[in-house]
Amino acid sequence: MKSIHNAKECMLIALFWLFVFLCEPLYMYYVTSDGNMAFDWNKVLVQWGLNAAFLLLFLLHHFVLVPVFVIRKQLWYYVSCTIFSLLVFAVFLYFYSLYHHLVHHPVMQHPPLLSPPNVARLVIAALMVFADLGVLAWFNAHRLREKLLLLEKQTLGQELSHLRYQINPHFFMNTLNNIHVLVDVDQERAKRAIIELSNMMRYSLYECNAPIVPLQSEIRFIELFISLMKLRFNDKIRLSVSLPESTSPDAMVPPMLLATFVENAFKHGISYRYPSYIEMAMSIEDEGRVLHFHCENSRHAEATSDGHHGIGLANVRKRLDLQYADAYKLDIDRDDAERFAVDLILPLHGGIENETLDTTRL
Repeated sequence: MKSIHNAKECMLIALFWLFVFLCEPLYMYYVTSDGNMAFDWNKVLVQWGLNAAFLLLFLLHHFVLVPVFVIRKQLWYYVSCTIFSLLVFAVFLYFYSLYHHLVHHPVMQHPPLLSPPNVARLVIAALMVFADLGVLAWFNAHRLREKLLLLEKQTLGQELSHLRYQINPHFFMNTLNNIHVLVDVDQERAKRAIIELSNMMRYSLYECNAPIVPLQSEIRFIELFISLMKLRFNDKIRLSVSLPESTSPDAMVPPMLLATFVENAFKHGISYRYPSYIEMAMSIEDEGRVLHFHCENSRHAEATSDGHHGIGLANVRKRLDLQYADAYKLDIDRDDAERFAVDLILPLHGGIENETLDTTRL
């Protein structure tokens, strides 16, 4: 536990004690405002002396006892010193009361050590100490929560970046392999493919550093990738793609998220020896708040035997868990030996930090 040291909290303490010291003159002004009594500064000064004792006890507890003993978990020392401080405070109350009794009533019997007013003040002092400890604990817990949230946010960003950087090399490795084949088949097509790859890399390098990107940019990336892959198609491959022609500028998704599903469909769903198909559909639902993405492809034994199969999909699920928590729905159907399907529903505004999705609709 740390004591309060920042300027804002110290200002609050100063204002509170200023109010405490102003209470007595304000009360005296109130009771004498009708003119029946004169303003008695002696009573104000007597109360200010008691307030000063309370203030010293508070400062001792707040800035000395708690930082020195509680933060070091030396609780027995803290309890002992606190009790000793309260005893000293009780002795001060007795002698302070005795002094004013002798000044104003010298012939009357001396007040007892634990007179009712002093007992009440001692109880108030003990309650003040406990309240101060509770307030300090609250401030410390609040600061700890803020630090944990900041650390969690930083860790989330680092983990998301790590997953993106793990996906991107995997993605472009397969694309370069495709271009390598095109160089021997059709050099003009290979040149166009390199230009398209350049545009794709520009998106990956300059836009994918953000946690979310415009959906339209992700769609454009997918279109470039499909255009690149179609250069190698033959009549045994059937492709059906339905993408929105335009989207709202506010529609945002994590970068390379949907593209990973597309890359996976081409890598593991296309065979140039057997009939193959890819069906892809993307729609904007719920008045532009929800994205529904469906991708289905054929499966072939030689494709699914690749040792790297599933790296991209596993990372996608991790990214979705980190960025959207429970505010998304991802179904992956891999039970059919001849068919592989992905169905994704997620909010279009950057995840749980910006919008909470009603998952009952999913």
